Amino acid sequence: FGGRANRLNSFNVFGGDPGLANKDLERFLAVEPDDVSRAATAYLGGRQVRMVVAPERALTHKDSDIDRSIQPGPAPLRQFAPPAPLRHRLPNGLQLLVMEKRGLPMIAFSLVLNAGAAADPTGLPGLASFTVDMLEEGTASRSSMQIAGEFEFIGSRLNSSASREHTTVGTATLTREFPKALELVSDLVQNPTFPEDELARLGNERRTAVRRLRDNPAAIANQLTPALLYGRQSAYGHPIDGSEDLYEALRRDHMTDHFRANFGPRNATLTVAGDISLEETVVLAERYFGGWTGAGPAAAANPEAPAANVPDGTALYLHDKPGAAQSVIQVGLTGVPRGHQDYYALTVFSHLFGGQFTSRLNLNLRQDKGYSYGYRSWIEWHRQSSLILAGGAVQTDVTREALIETFKEFDDINDQRPVTEEEFLAAQAGLLRHFPSSFETPGQVLGQLTQIVAFDLPLDYYQTYSATIEAITLADVRRVAAERVHTRRLALVVGDMAKVEAGLRTLDLATTKVNHEGDVL
Repeated sequence: FGGRANRLNSFNVFGGDPGLANKDLERFLAVEPDDVSRAATAYLGGRQVRMVVAPERALTHKDSDIDRSIQPGPAPLRQFAPPAPLRHRLPNGLQLLVMEKRGLPMIAFSLVLNAGAAADPTGLPGLASFTVDMLEEGTASRSSMQIAGEFEFIGSRLNSSASREHTTVGTATLTREFPKALELVSDLVQNPTFPEDELARLGNERRTAVRRLRDNPAAIANQLTPALLYGRQSAYGHPIDGSEDLYEALRRDHMTDHFRANFGPRNATLTVAGDISLEETVVLAERYFGGWTGAGPAAAANPEAPAANVPDGTALYLHDKPGAAQSVIQVGLTGVPRGHQDYYALTVFSHLFGGQFTSRLNLNLRQDKGYSYGYRSWIEWHRQSSLILAGGAVQTDVTREALIETFKEFDDINDQRPVTEEEFLAAQAGLLRHFPSSFETPGQVLGQLTQIVAFDLPLDYYQTYSATIEAITLADVRRVAAERVHTRRLALVVGDMAKVEAGLRTLDLATTKVNHEGDVL
């Protein structure tokens, strides 16, 4: 966990030879039981230092009538409802969303723009992500070094990213440094210069990062699945972080055009959580953002609804990763958008199917079969669509068997083994008991505020969340399983095809080999 460079350095310093890293394991393998006994006698024998606190507290044996063979049940569920955030709108159109959380002198904030990777032009995948990364590389009054130095001086680090449907730029800071942090962020989103020299440097770094993704089977699977379901050139299927081709074709004008089209007060919400009130936030927001006149759309336009490439039955795609230590399996199908009425029932379903440790997928492939260290399911929600996904890394020699078990769990949920009441109640309780922990820190609260902005949720959404989850019934979960989890799905395996392909082709499925970009081979 220390990394290769740290290991080499340690052996060089303490052993005088970094090459000892290749021989260290041999020392452990050479140890015999007698060696352990000898070392214990030598170092754990009579040479000791003891500390005794006197007088010692007298201890007596006490009988207990607790039956240790019976596992205690959980404590009664406590009702929890966070305060509703407060909203304000500046004259220039910038929205403020503030949730006050006193107790620690900390504030987390983020500017959320309703534009993300879905707005990338065809042929320029990754433009939104690259543009937001370039914001901290220079403004009209600060160089990249000055920006980094000023954030470091106040003990903060800029957090900026572009997801599929929105972009965020913000940080967390001590309360006393909040005005300075807010001024820095306001400068980045109002006055970036996208300097050519920094563009070239960062482009080289990102190009290298994209290449490195090819060494990670899980990253390959996460990129290929949406590309295969939606199409690699589509708004929801192209790689958010771009491709190598992007860095050959990208020009500074592309970034400035994207910035002018999407960065503006009418397209943004300043979300703030922590040791500050709405009134205090309004004063500072007017000071640093009141003069912002960036264009941007007057209202966030939902990306065009994606046309999914839904297979007729199950389609199997294979990506060859020679020498891969494990195979990565990912099974996916498209679902309803985030605002659909089935959102809550699908959330409970996903939790019991593969979202918690005791879920069906994990109990089968990890606990029972031992194929995987962890196997799960999750849902990637968007305003226009969602992806219902399941999978994990499995041992290479059981890739075929693991895929069969995954299909079996998908099929049994609507056939031989419908959701049981015990599973339903455990998943429902798990979601309710976990809910309060999502509001422990200002950063966590900020994440919840971002969800309100991203999906246009009502301000009292989290106040009614628990009651809504409690109102979901077993019949609701069984219904969405029957209606939303179907056999028209895509399966992807990333692994060493020399070892697994022959077995996978015996499954009698429409099978296609693809490269790392999803092109058919």
